[in-house]
Amino acid sequence: MAKEPKWDSKNVQDNLTLLSRQMHARLPEIIKEAHDQVAKLAVEYAPLDTGALEASMKQSIQKRTTGVEANITFGGGSVDYALEQHEFWPKKRKKGKMKYLEHALFESVPAMLESFQRGFNKALSAVKGMKRG
Repeated sequence: MAKEPKWDSKNVQDNLTLLSRQMHARLPEIIKEAHDQVAKLAVEYAPLDTGALEASMKQSIQKRTTGVEANITFGGGSVDYALEQHEFWPKKRKKGKMKYLEHALFESVPAMLESFQRGFNKALSAVKGMKRG
């Protein structure tokens, strides 16, 4: 029976570097999956009167040297009341929640953690054949 190769500082460092690269490469897809969940709930929770507020929702995800930045915004143009609708409960509404963005974010945390876990597992799978001495 062949002897299992031993770990040494060089191959541990190489494999951790590979794992870090795998995670960095997967980060945009992980963030997008979590971001889409928050955006879906935010639109669902946004107060509804004419539908203009829902329609004004914009998503952006940008890869930066320090990581990934994800934003969800409502308003702009003729929808200059988005902040007021978020902070104060609207008198006229057919549906919605006060603090619709915050509710969406907080309720999405379990799904976001699952997205990160799946991404981490994919990265680990990519380095399963870790090189040993």
